[in-house]
Amino acid sequence: MSAIGRSPGAVAAARVVNASYFIAVGSYCFLAYTPFAYFQFIKPNVLPALTDFVKLTPWLFLVTQLITLLTLMDTLRGGRGAVAARTYVAATALLGVAIVVRPPLADIGNTRRAFVTGLLALAVPVWLSIVDHRIWPAAETRPADRSRALAACSLTALAVWAIYALALPWRLTRAIGITLGARDIAIGLISSLLSDLVVFMALFVAFAAVMMLAATRAGSADALFAELQSSQPQLLAWLKRGLALMPPKAYRWIAEMHEIADFVGEDPAGHELYVGAAHFYEQIARDFESDKQQVAALEAFLNKGQ
Repeated sequence: MSAIGRSPGAVAAARVVNASYFIAVGSYCFLAYTPFAYFQFIKPNVLPALTDFVKLTPWLFLVTQLITLLTLMDTLRGGRGAVAARTYVAATALLGVAIVVRPPLADIGNTRRAFVTGLLALAVPVWLSIVDHRIWPAAETRPADRSRALAACSLTALAVWAIYALALPWRLTRAIGITLGARDIAIGLISSLLSDLVVFMALFVAFAAVMMLAATRAGSADALFAELQSSQPQLLAWLKRGLALMPPKAYRWIAEMHEIADFVGEDPAGHELYVGAAHFYEQIARDFESDKQQVAALEAFLNKGQ
C-alpha cells in the first residue's frame, strides 16, 4: 500500500483539495447564473482573478484528479470498493478529456447550463464520498469509558472557574465602591471553585442516577452493574458513595439547577439540560417524601453484588 493511500491524513487532505476545487467551480457557475453577478462583475471582467480561474480550470481539474488518483491507487488493484473506485476514475478521466478539449466555463454565460453545471460540479465530491464509503471499513464501535463523563464534569467545572477567575481583575476595575484585598479575593476564588465542582458533580450524579433507573426499568440493571464493576470499579465506588447521600438532599438542587438554566438561557440545549436536571431532582425529592420507589430502585442497584 502506498504511503498516501495508507495515511488517513493524506487522504483527508486530498479530499479537501478535491472538494475545494469543485465547490469553487460550482460557486462560479451559480454566480454566472445570477443575472446581477454575471452582468455587473463577470461579463465586464471587474475581477480579473475570475477570468484567470476560468482559464486555469481544465488544468486545475487535472491536478485535482491526479491527487485523488494517488489516494485510490491501492484500491484500483483490487479489494474492497475496487469497482466503485475504477468507475469513478474512468468517468473523471473521460470528463478530464472533455474539459481540456472544450472548457465548459469559457462560454457558460448567464444560461441555464450554468446552473446545471454548478449542480454537476457539486455532485462529484459527493460521488467520491460514496466511493470512500465503499472503500473504508466502518469505524469500530466500543463501549464508552464512563469515567470520561466524570472527568468531563470535573474539567468543565475547572474551566468555568478559570474563566471567571481570569475575568475578576477586569470586573473589579469596573465595579464602583467595591474594594477587595488579597485575602478576600483568595477566599472568593476558593469558594467559587468549590461551588463549581459541587454543581457539576451534582449534574453528573443526576446523569448516573437516570442511567441506573432506566436500566432497572428495561431489565438490564444486572448487565450495567456488571459492566461498571468490571471496567469502572473506581467510578462505581464513587457513585455508591455519592448516590447514597443524594436522595435526602435532592430538594436542595432544584432551585440551583433552575438558576443555572436561567443563566444559560440563551443556549437552548444548555437551558434544557439544566432544567431536565432540576426536574429529575424534583422527582427524586417527591419520591423520597412518598413511597420511595425510585430511591429503593437506586439502592437496589448500588447494593448488587453484596
